[in-house]
Amino acid sequence: MKTLLPILLLSALALFAAPVKQLPPLKFHGKPFFPIGVYDLARRDAKVRLGDVDPELYKCGVNIAFFGNLGLPGDKMYPGYSHIVKAFEKRKGDAEFAKIALIINLCGDFYAEAAPELTGSSRRKWKPLTKETLAKRQAFLAEAMQALSKYPNIIGYSIDEPENTFTNYFRTCRKEQNIDSGIGPALNQWLGWLRPFTQKHHPGALWMPIIAWWGTYKDVAPIYDVLIADQYPRAKTENAPEFSGPLYEVSFDAARMVTAARHAGGGRTAIYMPPCFDILKGTWTFATRAEQRYLFFAPITRGAMGIIAWRLNRASQKHRDNVVYPALRELARFQEYFLGEWHDELVKSDRDTATADYLKKFVKRDKLLNDDKEHGGTMTVMDFVPDVSHCLRKAANGKWMLLAVNNQCTPLSATFTLALPFQPKAMTEALAGRPVPLANGKFTDQFTPFGVHVYIIE
Repeated sequence: MKTLLPILLLSALALFAAPVKQLPPLKFHGKPFFPIGVYDLARRDAKVRLGDVDPELYKCGVNIAFFGNLGLPGDKMYPGYSHIVKAFEKRKGDAEFAKIALIINLCGDFYAEAAPELTGSSRRKWKPLTKETLAKRQAFLAEAMQALSKYPNIIGYSIDEPENTFTNYFRTCRKEQNIDSGIGPALNQWLGWLRPFTQKHHPGALWMPIIAWWGTYKDVAPIYDVLIADQYPRAKTENAPEFSGPLYEVSFDAARMVTAARHAGGGRTAIYMPPCFDILKGTWTFATRAEQRYLFFAPITRGAMGIIAWRLNRASQKHRDNVVYPALRELARFQEYFLGEWHDELVKSDRDTATADYLKKFVKRDKLLNDDKEHGGTMTVMDFVPDVSHCLRKAANGKWMLLAVNNQCTPLSATFTLALPFQPKAMTEALAGRPVPLANGKFTDQFTPFGVHVYIIE
């Protein structure tokens, strides 16, 4: 049997593909973990949000969250860091809270200053800091990070969609440059100091920016340890029918994020931020239970090493109870597999290409803004979204999981071929609890629109 195993594996590799390079997991308190979290922790009816925690999140397996905005001392909404310290003191003695990794968001004043002279949206007239202003900002930021470094919950710091912050400045002051190819290198120039600065003043803390445009990921490795990408699909109209929105955009976006982090190397990894809200102006997709399941699981099939949903304070209590929390609990069930060995080379399906035209065409950039929907036009991509995306993981306990999602807005049938290094005894689709026949390493299954199947193989 010892000699047969390598032969089986070599056969599988020749049949399917080369092994996929696994992204490293995040570590919290020195141990690998798969982040499952939300942008906010507070209860829907909390009067003071920062420091409040909805106890239901503990039951959902949430282990990571954003926790407050670090502002300048004169900021009326986020005055310095005292409010964050106060929130930590409020949770003192909460053993469950101590298990949650927390990310602190930096307000834009730490890396940009107002520039009313710019053209474009009045809400985003910002420019990079001058040397004099930068020195002042760094002095206070050093103080804040050193003060916050005593709280072991803090895993890192973030900023929110810096491409959108500097779009007007780039278009005004770098007119000769293409914004899609130029904004990434520009961000490295303007924000590159933040990562080493954080390592100096809060040792061990990670730099975890939310990057908005899928064309930017490949160019911004110098400014992150953990890349967080977000995409919030828009329907054509408000109250659009279920499955009519372009949910497959999260699959495309997550794949580009993972590819960028893998290419960057250096221990970098990636977390995906799908939507979980139902209170926001615009034609955004307010997910049903089935759609939310897809939005959470689809990025994992593309290699995402964590999920942080945005954003809980924009989710009604009804939406939390009936959509978000059930989907979080489902994710948490399979953490041991998400942290397992990657063996995507041992599985293929007859749906590994894109037969729907919409899985091949995407806008050049999506700013995720209501007041600026300029996107640079539509492009046909080589890194298309397949009809079905899937990943194969082996948990530490020896069990295997095949996660597969339908990326189409219509039902489909898919046939999978597995080349496992053992003879499976049974396979169960865990979300429905139904046995699935597996014969000679093959099986066929039916998927609903944007359907998610989690197969546990023993």
